[in-house]
Amino acid sequence: SYGSQQEKQKLEQSRAFSAQICGPGHAVPDTAAIYLRRIKDLEMPEDPHDRPECADMRVKVLAVDKREATQQVVLYVWDGTDAKPLPAEQQWPPSIWKERELGVARPLRRRIMPLTPQPPSLLVDPDVPPLGSAVPVVIEAENMPRNELPSVGAWVKLKVVGLAAVQSQLQVIYGKDSRLIPSVPGNSFEANYSRRQTENITSEWPLVETNIATQCSRSELQLVTLRQLHRKVAQQQAEPCRVRVRMVGYYPRDLQQWCKLVWKPVQTGAAAAADKAGPSPRQQQLQQDWDWAAHLLLEDATGRCLIVSTAVAEVVGCERSRRSSCVCCGLCVARS
Repeated sequence: SYGSQQEKQKLEQSRAFSAQICGPGHAVPDTAAIYLRRIKDLEMPEDPHDRPECADMRVKVLAVDKREATQQVVLYVWDGTDAKPLPAEQQWPPSIWKERELGVARPLRRRIMPLTPQPPSLLVDPDVPPLGSAVPVVIEAENMPRNELPSVGAWVKLKVVGLAAVQSQLQVIYGKDSRLIPSVPGNSFEANYSRRQTENITSEWPLVETNIATQCSRSELQLVTLRQLHRKVAQQQAEPCRVRVRMVGYYPRDLQQWCKLVWKPVQTGAAAAADKAGPSPRQQQLQQDWDWAAHLLLEDATGRCLIVSTAVAEVVGCERSRRSSCVCCGLCVARS
């Protein structure tokens, strides 16, 4: 089975034997295969007429989505690195291998990695790592591997897989010429990921420098990823968080509709002093005030979230709103 101790021992013996054949001082390097890529190394071509290159990947399976098993299965794979951010809403056709497109018969769509194993056709690693991108691998029924699908938590090597971009999300396409075999983490994996955790590197791709003045009144909070934030919400752990994100969309598209005038009840000071329990209907008055109706779509290397209503006022620097002390305190929890 994938990731079993026996399989790992066989792989280690093969590496040792290869090093022995090469002679002293010529051990096989971790990235011996010229097509072997980490998730952070995968990218789209600069020329829009070109197709992305095919690649080999050594990755860990975090989730398996079998909800549409008669048509396709989606694996979510991870290697501890962050996928390179793509321009918002970017679309890119799949790679070509030996004049055959590594595409799919059904339209590609943006994928969301499940965090809980519900329904039973969703298999999720109970110990999902907080850092690093989880990239979807789309396997159509007609391209299903001959051997069994890997279990969650297993390390595998994907060979000759294609790439595509769907709404700025990097996706891996498993085609007719692709292969999937058991593997083990690369020699440098443990050291690299331990460093990320120790230094709390939530993003391997720093935000582009801007001249916009930014501030956060909760700078003492440790940075987290959106994956961690979604898990906190799923566990009903409501607490302030600080997240480094980029904005990839906003709604409504018409900026004049970002706020609207509404009538709100207001309590006068005299009425409040007379009735501390709250104003009676006759003591209430109405006044016009601005109400925020904007939504900001934000993302990092691990997912997306939607910031809604008054929390947007903090993002755009509106001094009138004091309801959230930090951009990420007024979190919404709609996953996109």
